[in-house]
Amino acid sequence: MTETLTPTMTDLPTVIIETVAKYCYVEMTDLKAPNKGKREVCDCRHICVSLLKKYTDMTYDSIGSNFANRDHSTVIHSLRVSDGLLESDKVFRAKYELCDEQIKKYISYES
Repeated sequence: MTETLTPTMTDLPTVIIETVAKYCYVEMTDLKAPNKGKREVCDCRHICVSLLKKYTDMTYDSIGSNFANRDHSTVIHSLRVSDGLLESDKVFRAKYELCDEQIKKYISYES
């Protein structure tokens, strides 16, 4: 999949979450669900949190509000887990890089 998102979306946090859902093959409702869910959903949620922190100036609390009002400490934990997985898990890193590349394309198109 190399298509980019349509540039009609102007809410970057929504674009990031939708991109991760699309390229990780998970439902948005699963990403935003209050339960932990399956490993692949948790991994995709970690990717979302990491990319939201990278590309926005959102606080930990505001990032958490996108995922069933998760606490700021949960967001911090998610960022730490994401950093570890980027170092140790090739599949996680590949998904992260694919989503990151799509978001970069969207941002450069919007600029």
